[in-house]
Amino acid sequence: MSAIYENLRQLITVVDELRDVGLQHYISLPRIAAIGTQSSGKSSLIESIVGLDFLPRGGGVVTRRPLELRLVHLNSQEYAEDKAWAVFDKVGDKKFTNFDEVRQEIERQTDQVAGSNKGIVNDPIILTIYATGAPDLTLIDLPGVTRVPVKGSDQKEDIEKLTKDMTLHYINDPRTIVLAVLPANQDMSVSDSLQLARQVDPQGLRSIGVITKIDIMDQGTDAATMLRGEDVPLRLGYVGVKMRSQQDIANKKPVKDSLKDEKEWFDNHRIYGKLPPGMIGTPVLIDKLTQILFKHIRRFLPEIKKEINEKRRSVQDRLDELGEGVPLQTGERVQVMWTLVTDYCEMFKNTIRGKYDRKLQRYMCNLTGGGAQGGSGGAKIRTIMNDFLIDFMETKITSDMSDDDIDKAIRLHEGDSLPGFPSPDTFEFLALPHLQKLAIPSVECVHNISAALDVLSQRMAHAVFRRFPKMAESVLNLTQNIIQEQKDETRRIVEEQIACSIGYLFTNDPNYLINHGSMEPMYEQQQQKPPPPVEEEKKEPGMAEKVKDATKQGYQSVSSTVSSMLKKTEAQRKQQRYSGPFVAEIRKRLDSYFELTVRNIRDSIPKAIGFYLVRAVQDKLQFELLNALNHPDKLSELLGEPPHIVEERRTLNNQLQVLMKASSVLTRDPTLAAIAFEAEDEAAASPRASPAPSKPMPSAASAGAGPTVPVSTMPSMPPSAKPAVSVPAPAPKPAGSTSLFGASSAPPRSSLFEARFTSELMRRDLAAGDLTVAAWCCASAEHLNEHFLQKLAKDILMKLPDMGYQDLANVSWAFAKLSVQNDELFEAIAEEVVRKLQEFEPQNLAITAWAFATLARTEESMFQAIAAESQRKIARFDPQCCANLLYAFGKLAVQDEKLLEMVVSRVEKTADRFKMLELCNAAWGISKMSFPVDKIDKGMQARLSIPTRRECCCARLLPFVYFASSRPDAAHAALGAATFRLTC
Repeated sequence: MSAIYENLRQLITVVDELRDVGLQHYISLPRIAAIGTQSSGKSSLIESIVGLDFLPRGGGVVTRRPLELRLVHLNSQEYAEDKAWAVFDKVGDKKFTNFDEVRQEIERQTDQVAGSNKGIVNDPIILTIYATGAPDLTLIDLPGVTRVPVKGSDQKEDIEKLTKDMTLHYINDPRTIVLAVLPANQDMSVSDSLQLARQVDPQGLRSIGVITKIDIMDQGTDAATMLRGEDVPLRLGYVGVKMRSQQDIANKKPVKDSLKDEKEWFDNHRIYGKLPPGMIGTPVLIDKLTQILFKHIRRFLPEIKKEINEKRRSVQDRLDELGEGVPLQTGERVQVMWTLVTDYCEMFKNTIRGKYDRKLQRYMCNLTGGGAQGGSGGAKIRTIMNDFLIDFMETKITSDMSDDDIDKAIRLHEGDSLPGFPSPDTFEFLALPHLQKLAIPSVECVHNISAALDVLSQRMAHAVFRRFPKMAESVLNLTQNIIQEQKDETRRIVEEQIACSIGYLFTNDPNYLINHGSMEPMYEQQQQKPPPPVEEEKKEPGMAEKVKDATKQGYQSVSSTVSSMLKKTEAQRKQQRYSGPFVAEIRKRLDSYFELTVRNIRDSIPKAIGFYLVRAVQDKLQFELLNALNHPDKLSELLGEPPHIVEERRTLNNQLQVLMKASSVLTRDPTLAAIAFEAEDEAAASPRASPAPSKPMPSAASAGAGPTVPVSTMPSMPPSAKPAVSVPAPAPKPAGSTSLFGASSAPPRSSLFEARFTSELMRRDLAAGDLTVAAWCCASAEHLNEHFLQKLAKDILMKLPDMGYQDLANVSWAFAKLSVQNDELFEAIAEEVVRKLQEFEPQNLAITAWAFATLARTEESMFQAIAAESQRKIARFDPQCCANLLYAFGKLAVQDEKLLEMVVSRVEKTADRFKMLELCNAAWGISKMSFPVDKIDKGMQARLSIPTRRECCCARLLPFVYFASSRPDAAHAALGAATFRLTC
């Protein structure tokens, strides 16, 4: 507890200084807010805490402005016992030693802002009190919740809503501790202060209840159940206090005397005197508030520092975009115009080509308010091209043609040609109507891509020229004119290509020629007429009759023959038809040719659009814009800033000044970080299981559950080039952790272990350290039981706030080694790691990063924090820490150039201390982050010169390392030769 009191003043001073520079306007700060109904005793309670009588008194609403009290404890050895003075924030350095004058000044400042007719406003008065009897606290006394406005006052009918909204405004902040004041003679279930506290803190994690007027309860009743939290439980509990009565106040009884009376009254009470300590008395309340505020500030100070840095970066980025204002000189104006146009054109090109552009991301993030952004322009264009004619890919144009339709078309266009050789006009007649359907989608594709370029130009113009609306309008008009010109040209070219495909049927496609290069026409076999029956023999006539009959028969025979021939020809014409296989072949050729044409057009049209429209616009854009805008007489009008941009720059500059002052406050004292993260109770520290990475595993195979690099993340290399990763090896089980596992040096490898520990886990409420040891033992013994481990994860999750930095690293290592995913647990671990990161040793930083990378968990904020902390502690990184850190960042592709340079420099300086596996893992991680590995070539050559047998086993990894490198120079060649010598 002494450590708390020694360091609390320093932490509170830091928070107060952050308030002084105005940081609370941008980032919330830890504080205690006293809430309650009118006449609940808040003012008397605060006077009891301060130990002085200084607050206004009277009927109705007295506290009409929030009062921010900064209490500073004076050392009684340096100051007289009753030494005290007060300083108001808006009265300069004037010291008020007469606290009646302090009361009058509060009333004066209240009337000055809220009026003298009982008005209530949300404009705090800041008062600092220095006193030997005051604790080191920061309190905010809020106006009490009022239900009915005072008659004839400035209070409105919605006074209840106004006072509740003001209270919620302060206590909604999760960094605010809620001091809920409620009178003992009021039913807790209808207490406004508790209802408001539960509204913003439903689990009661940051609310503490204070029960006042405990001495004026009805006879025969007491507040024991209220104090024990049996009615409405709060995590921080309740404290009962007895304050001065109205008669004591009228008689000006000193607060110090009333505190003595309070102690005597509670000690002699038949019920309260028997309650456990920590439930009654103002001194108990002060101690509780001191501890709570200390923990609160200690918990949130790293987050505040991080928020300050992030806010500074975002404000500075925005100021960089806004620039320094419009210059007056013509040459400088031209330079501004050139810079903006260049940025616009570069970002226009980069978003089309899919390049990552930091400046573009910053522009678009500010334009969208930090929200999600739409896809890039290039992705949109690619989607349009991919979808072009996709509906025609599986189309069979003959699906709606019958065999008769094809046969009629063939006979319709055969003319007087030799039968069996159909006219090409037949093919054109059948295919042309379907080919013409491809023209409209082709023109629509031009239009859609042009529209995508239009939308992209609008987004870029509004982002880059946001501060110059007139220039944005001019640039946008010029860009759209260029797009329209190229669109018209592209449409003409596309229409010509489509006309060629439709107007001239031809192909050299080998598949078509092979499959359809011949056809076999077939005719129906003509049916032969059966021979006429043999006539019976007749009696031979006379000569005259013979002549007459011969003449008659000759005429009839000729007539019959001619008639028969005519009828036969007509029947043949009616019965003639192209064979089924012939028609089927024509059908196949039509479908194949249409499919071939669609495929060719799907390739050629997007190429034409990409070249004549997309690329042409990019090539012409910058020249055309600079040529049109480079007129000094126009720049004065184009570079006119609207008033809201000028105001935004002024506001951001003020905000940046506040953030810079706040940052200097936090970095001024080098011991502040150590104080903020000092252990609260060293005696209660749990045993730690520290997985010290003392030695690497020889290979991924021998590492058991060690991490391996997924094949999908590797270049195209033989399996032998896949790097093995050194698993951070756990340290021996710490002493004092044998309550569940006996005294053996290693956990037992049998189901008896799991059964025994499971039963103990279900039966006991294990401390944070025991849970850590349990996870460590499970990982070391490779006990993989999903249900059991998820139960263990759930228990660990409940105790995470009590875990130190070694616990967090050990738990992460254990679950990663067992490849057990638990989103809720690892998200919570990431948050705790960020809060406690300054305590982490290099070994813990590397292990934590390795564990998250092994499970492919990219917790961006945590890895950013680990990167920053690793930079500060890089001088203490040993070889395995460097290797594990580089492996983690490389596996997840987390880019941090500054950290990478520092770690690579560390590897370069200490390469002779690296084991081969560590060196290979480091090189692999470096190459995965696109950093040249040639900086550590000399170290590798030195290690390869006298290899051990174990290191020879790892030499197979080196080809991959140098495959990943982008500089195959002489040094790489020499090292490659050494590698080849080893592998042979």
